[in-house]
Amino acid sequence: MNERTEKKIGFTVACVNEFAQQHNLSIQESFRYLFQFKGIAFIKENYEVEHTLDFGKGFYLTDMEEMSDIKIKDFGLQTTEEWAKFVMNNRNRAFTDEVNTLCNKDNKYDIVIGPVADDNMALLFRQYENEIIDFETLLKGMIYKKTSSQYSFHTEKGIRLLRKEDD
Repeated sequence: MNERTEKKIGFTVACVNEFAQQHNLSIQESFRYLFQFKGIAFIKENYEVEHTLDFGKGFYLTDMEEMSDIKIKDFGLQTTEEWAKFVMNNRNRAFTDEVNTLCNKDNKYDIVIGPVADDNMALLFRQYENEIIDFETLLKGMIYKKTSSQYSFHTEKGIRLLRKEDD
């Protein structure tokens, strides 16, 4: 089994477990319910979307050497309270305060740089949003999570910075 398949399975198991906990069901009951009502299929079909919306719609890269004079939101390499709120606001379909600086649904930033929210981080976010944990617990849980950086491009202005390098 490849690493990608293992991650998808781990994510699905986490969703089933969280659903079971939230609805006071056994894990078997939770799985049967989600399977019967197409929740498992939904998780499988939307796995990629769950992992590409940390900073709002955009084109994502993981490395870049040069920046220009454009609007950039840079969270650095570490997860922070500000980063967590930004990611949760962008992932939350119900969040509508687009002028908020901790949201990029309106593409106010040409480029956003910061840690990738992996499956473990996404689980913490959902637990917080479902009031299973408080914000302080969310922040403590983020401290021990290993992350990598990502770059997301949201405007034509930001995309124009991309250049193909010859070998």
